[in-house]
Amino acid sequence: MKTEEKLIQAEELLNAGVALAHEGVVELITNNVVLDSKNKNLEIRIIELEAKEITQPSLDSSEIAIVFDPKTENKGWGDSYYYKTDEDSILTDEVIICGGRSGVINAKKEEFRVDWDNVTFIQGPYPTGWGASIGKVVGSIRNCTFSKLGETKMSASDSPKDGHPIYAKPGGDLLYEGNKFLDCGGNTQLACRPWEQVMPSKVRITMRNNFWSNCSWNPTGHGGGGSFNIAAYCNTEEGTEVVIEDNIIHNTVAYPGTSLTQHEPSARGVLAIWNEAWYAPKKAIDKGFSPDSKYFFKSLKFNNNIIRTTQTDRSPIQIKGCKDIEIKNLAVHYIGEVNMDKHFMKIDTDPDNPVKATKIRIDPIDSDGTIQFKETVIQLRQGLTWDA
Repeated sequence: MKTEEKLIQAEELLNAGVALAHEGVVELITNNVVLDSKNKNLEIRIIELEAKEITQPSLDSSEIAIVFDPKTENKGWGDSYYYKTDEDSILTDEVIICGGRSGVINAKKEEFRVDWDNVTFIQGPYPTGWGASIGKVVGSIRNCTFSKLGETKMSASDSPKDGHPIYAKPGGDLLYEGNKFLDCGGNTQLACRPWEQVMPSKVRITMRNNFWSNCSWNPTGHGGGGSFNIAAYCNTEEGTEVVIEDNIIHNTVAYPGTSLTQHEPSARGVLAIWNEAWYAPKKAIDKGFSPDSKYFFKSLKFNNNIIRTTQTDRSPIQIKGCKDIEIKNLAVHYIGEVNMDKHFMKIDTDPDNPVKATKIRIDPIDSDGTIQFKETVIQLRQGLTWDA
């Protein structure tokens, strides 16, 4: 069969497959079968495919650009992209070899709008501090990969660096969707600190369909890299909304014991939600700031996620200063033997923090472990429903 005939036949099969799939979805709907959100999205996607002209995929490797500048290859210094005027950042189909400081950084003076799709961040010869260090940021980061940032093995330096995949100071709405965070030394952090910046009035963070694997392993005490895979410290005066849904967080880094976590990698926590403005550090107090309870988290929706973890050095989920907490359909899988000395989840355990939950809805979780809510301890399998 000639090549042209094969292509025609392939096109006919693809068209037939799309039509058949659409027919099946329609049949499910007409039979009153309840569809979950993924099936609904599938129906929309099929309709989009039907409306598109079928074309052959391009194999031109030049469509993926490598961003590399030898001047960035310095110990602790150098940025692949430095947006000094905070103009919009539109990045697509690129591999960014991060400098000794960052892959992307901005001046953090004006609103910084990002639209990133299919961008890969890797480090060069020196461990990098940040894949992206971005302030006053709004927009979307989709289908990007952050790999082994902060890694000292096979590098020109054995000094630990933060290795944050993204360190963001959001200025409004920010979306992370379909990204992969792989073996990065630091956490994916979102911070709004009144002693560092002009605070946004409100923030909404959405994290959907992302995958974290063995991130935030950096030894504690080395620049703050080791913490929680996701650390949200971006409380605001009108209340920050956080939606984290359909994600997988995976920790397999062996826990060496408390005495060694200052020097060796270790599995860290999964999620921290903290009204950090209430915990102003000494350097902030020295600048005239004091703990401020007007900044808070309005809501957390942590739904349809999977946590797979070995022994961690802390409670995997810790929440402080969030008014409305919803955790639904959470699957917890332990890798190897994990002791239950640390509560799996801690909520409002600091009696001095004036910002506390007013509503909690946590579905029963089919796993060993406990929830500490204030001074009360509840089994994960019980779940928790509470109103102030």
